[in-house]
Amino acid sequence: MRTLEDEIDDLRKEMEQTFLQEASFQADNVIDISRRLDLKINEYMMHKWNFCNRRN
Repeated sequence: MRTLEDEIDDLRKEMEQTFLQEASFQADNVIDISRRLDLKINEYMMHKWNFCNRRN
């Protein structure tokens, strides 16, 4: 089973590769991957926050 950390890492690598191909942070493909990465990071942070709050 893939973890959120794996998904985040894969998206970061994909964004880096796409940036190298497009040579622009403003390319639609790079922006799309960046948005997906933001969502995954937010999801990860929510899980982490929920886990920490359950412990208290």
